[in-house]
Amino acid sequence: MKRIIAIFSTVLALSAAFVFSAAPALAQNGWNWTDISDKIAERLNRPAWAMAYASPYWYFTDGQDLSTGGHVWKTEGTALADITTDVRNAGISRVDDIVGDGQTVIFLKDVTKGNNSFQAVAYNGTFSNPTSYWKSVLNTNEGLVSVMGNNGLWMLLTTSGRVFEWNAGSNSVINITLPGTNTVNGTYAYSMRHTSPADQTGYFLKAVVPLGNDWLFALPGSNTQTPSVSFYKYSGGTFFDITGTIPQTNYLQAIASNGSQVLIAGGTNANATDKVYLYDGTTSKNLTSAASGLPFSSWSHVIAGYDGTSWLIVSGKNLARFDGTNFQSLGTTRDLFLNLAGNGNGTFLVGGAVSDFNQNDPTNPLTLKLAKA
Repeated sequence: MKRIIAIFSTVLALSAAFVFSAAPALAQNGWNWTDISDKIAERLNRPAWAMAYASPYWYFTDGQDLSTGGHVWKTEGTALADITTDVRNAGISRVDDIVGDGQTVIFLKDVTKGNNSFQAVAYNGTFSNPTSYWKSVLNTNEGLVSVMGNNGLWMLLTTSGRVFEWNAGSNSVINITLPGTNTVNGTYAYSMRHTSPADQTGYFLKAVVPLGNDWLFALPGSNTQTPSVSFYKYSGGTFFDITGTIPQTNYLQAIASNGSQVLIAGGTNANATDKVYLYDGTTSKNLTSAASGLPFSSWSHVIAGYDGTSWLIVSGKNLARFDGTNFQSLGTTRDLFLNLAGNGNGTFLVGGAVSDFNQNDPTNPLTLKLAKA
């Protein structure tokens, strides 16, 4: 039991905790929810810890040691396959996080330690281990802050604020020279939420996300006296300053990409969001007024995903939908969910632990929860 409590305490520290609302309230707003938890044989004493999508499967794990009862699964939304043995044999003993670029998934271990002890195993029909390639360019005390994929190219942001481009096909790792002064004080920490910062801070120091065939970089501005964020489009090895297209943001509190568009939330205050924009690579749409009715004042702990038609946004117990123009507040939720991933074809998978409307924590015993929208 002590181990179970310790595991869930870590989950709460690394992930956004949120509860799942009743199906009728969501169905009328564009989603129909199906509980598929019963497809999982072992649910007790574990949550759905991490998740990512790579066509045609979602991959998820309970975050426990794979040699002593931990599991990794994949599903296309109907059938479920346990791939624990395959992942373990590929060279990783526990999966702490999963990231994907739509075609490839990468299973990560020890990424939250902030040092060079991490491990990575990639899967795209066959398994490969890029760990040695990544570590070869990092310092011994340098870890990962984020791992973002885009059509076979991956951006690795490190705890030193450096960015490396890894080509999954050739295993080449290139150090990208960043524009500007990039002077910033703060702690670089890996975020299990991906779209918002780790719990140690309320805003991103730096961020990199896919933007079509290019990348969007959010970097510290040149003014070291007043915090600011400069935005750059990185295309064909060249940085283009687009800060003038995306209005001044002092603190970047959330950034989420659906591949071709980037949802950006920030503010002049570190603890509140007063600017929300959607950038499509050419222009930005001001969503600040549209988002003002949402029942949360800061986006610094949101999880957001895209299913091909609309965004699902969760902050605490609050659930919202964004269709590209309007936000809808969908109330609060029931079960405690820690992650979500869309398949780009109208469906989300969300995972976490069983809870109830009248409590913030999971029920006892801890019981894995999985649902499809």
